[in-house]
Amino acid sequence: MKTVLIADDDPNMVHILKHILEIEGFNVVSENNGKDALVTAQRISPDLLILDFTMPIMDGMSVLKELYGPELSFEAPAILLTAHEPNQFRELTESLGKVSFVEKPFEIDSLIDLIRRLLKIG
Repeated sequence: MKTVLIADDDPNMVHILKHILEIEGFNVVSENNGKDALVTAQRISPDLLILDFTMPIMDGMSVLKELYGPELSFEAPAILLTAHEPNQFRELTESLGKVSFVEKPFEIDSLIDLIRRLLKIG
């Protein structure tokens, strides 16, 4: 069973994503801010991260920089949920690798398809 870490400060978003991903057969762990997400990711090494771009304490981009930085070799792919135009962040994240963007609002079926592709699940 693949583990997905969701970090979003919107409890409704976390609840919906967690519910749907559990129905899809994933083990889901959630946090409501970036700092806790960073600690949890380092502790459990999830198979996939789903991070909101805008969160309190530490935003999703900062979490990714910490995890994928030159001194750490975090292997899991990540999805960054953003209400912003993702093209403005592409240059910033190209060096991080393994980061996909999903613009809010999004279609849940498209997100599930992306998750399955990233995790190489049928």
